[in-house]
Amino acid sequence: MENPVDYWTQFTQNKISYSTFHDHLYEKINDNGNANVANIGGFQWAAFDYYIENFVLPLRSELTKKGLSLYVNLCFVDFNWTPLKGSLSVSRNAEEYAEIMTLGATRLRDKYGLAPDAVEIILEPDNGDGWTGSNIGYAIIALNRRLASNGLSPKIIAPSTSRASVVVNFLNSLETVPGAAGSIDSVSYHRYDGKSADSAIAGIRQRASVYGAQTAMLEYVSADIGNFFTDMAFGGASAWQAYGVVDAASSKDTAKNGYVLWRGPVGQLALTPQFARIAAIQREVQFGARAIATARQLGSDEIIAFRNPDGSEVIAVYSPNASVAEIAGLTHGTYHLSIVGDGSSTSNNTTVNADGIGQVQVTVPARGVIVLHSI
Repeated sequence: MENPVDYWTQFTQNKISYSTFHDHLYEKINDNGNANVANIGGFQWAAFDYYIENFVLPLRSELTKKGLSLYVNLCFVDFNWTPLKGSLSVSRNAEEYAEIMTLGATRLRDKYGLAPDAVEIILEPDNGDGWTGSNIGYAIIALNRRLASNGLSPKIIAPSTSRASVVVNFLNSLETVPGAAGSIDSVSYHRYDGKSADSAIAGIRQRASVYGAQTAMLEYVSADIGNFFTDMAFGGASAWQAYGVVDAASSKDTAKNGYVLWRGPVGQLALTPQFARIAAIQREVQFGARAIATARQLGSDEIIAFRNPDGSEVIAVYSPNASVAEIAGLTHGTYHLSIVGDGSSTSNNTTVNADGIGQVQVTVPARGVIVLHSI
């Protein structure tokens, strides 16, 4: 984006190939020698504007129709995966980093009316171009100062490493920068270290509590329902996502991993089997919901529960082996019940009533999920 050449427009006009465009994707060439004065011609926004206008604004419009607000997270990507790096390292120059991010944030606000709710400092620094924990810390301090001078105060998300098991090491380094750790609102991680991520979650949650921050699992292509329950129940995750929104596929069984939806040959949209069980829970949990403490007495079923801002309760149970779940302590009388089996992209919906002492019994299919939402 900080480059005197607009390779995106050249690509969209068929003047260069995608591979040539991609070679320049993370190439950064300094606009000038002063990070406090931007040379507008040294920044290219055509690709940025394309994605805002063709994806973000239509999504905001649809949410508005439903009475919902779009949460905007501005994320910086600086992978070390392309042959051309350019002459500028923003990982080692916090003021240059703050310059480009502030330009992006103010463009969102001033051109599109989308003041960012959060800034994710750097995506997967362990796959990045020179990003260390201390470099992230310096970037946080410089960016917060620059954004505040422009009337912006988004939440700060970091470190967003590709592996949960290295989060604490990055935070140890980040803490050497005065004021950086206390500026983090959400300690984030990805799950590309597989099972090792499970053993790292307690340490991540503990460190986040020291900062007064939340936790968030923000990417995993192979994410499954078991990962979701682990991150929510043991990691205390306040946000959770797989990878992409929609994949073009000939059927639900050919949709790629990591996508929420698949789109068929004639344009039909449906949930992927990978995400349907997770979606059954996420669609019921409102923004701002708070977790409710739960306990399980027997078996291998997993349970999570939330109280929404409107006072309604959401209780979800995942059963690896099938079970009859007896849920106690319910405080409402009637609940909407969704049941989603393994491999299904749809749910069976009905209503159930709690008995006089706040209990219901529900049969949960093997590797399936049931979701109760009070009416």
